[in-house]
Amino acid sequence: WQILQPQPLRADNFTVGDLVRAVQNGEMSSVLAEAGKPSDQFSFRRPLAVVDVTDESGVHTLTIAKDKDDKHYAKSSGLEGVYEVSNTLAEALDKPLDDFRNKKLFDFGFTDPAAIQVRDGDTRLNIAKKDDKWILSSDGDRELKSEKVQALLDDLRALRAESFPSDEAGDQGKYGLTNPAIAAEVIQADDGGTEKVVLSSPDEEQVYGARVGQPTTYELEKSDVEDVRKRIDELTKQEDPDEEGGEEE
Repeated sequence: WQILQPQPLRADNFTVGDLVRAVQNGEMSSVLAEAGKPSDQFSFRRPLAVVDVTDESGVHTLTIAKDKDDKHYAKSSGLEGVYEVSNTLAEALDKPLDDFRNKKLFDFGFTDPAAIQVRDGDTRLNIAKKDDKWILSSDGDRELKSEKVQALLDDLRALRAESFPSDEAGDQGKYGLTNPAIAAEVIQADDGGTEKVVLSSPDEEQVYGARVGQPTTYELEKSDVEDVRKRIDELTKQEDPDEEGGEEE
């Protein structure tokens, strides 16, 4: 799903899916005004919500309003009359724009990517999956512990917006994103597609992120970005693969 208005934005598939199901399953609980017998009691001049659904046969419109007692009623372009509907249906439609937005910075799933490139300040790591091993190609193809790479991937997946301070690309500079402290790029194994995210410094009180090439700024949980920095630092350190906590004497 893609949000088109008020401007192109990433949509949350699960939330939009819930909206679609709510409209599909919406039922009347009683008839308030029969077809051909309009009633002045029900006004749709200031509706609570209007839903336009488009399919192969055209556009279908559902309009919902509420009365002074907070009871909800509706009319449909496909059915004459006015009908009482449940509060549950009305609540599913009465949501702000941000509720329908995709709050995750990365979209990649739980299949291992082909490669990960991360930078924290002057530290740069190029990590690649070769056979069943993770290799640090930026350090002589040094083999990395799988659990540490997976921890980094988990923390990248966890990056999630607390709010959306701006949807203007020109504003990203004031959030520290034109000269970001941290950058991460994930390259998919199946189609070679890439996602790149930049992050402001977690040393600041508030931390922000953006998907490269997209105008939205995401305000992030500070601890989530600190976790990404921690994982990068752990992967930078060399370890003796034979050391498992020391030897007993």
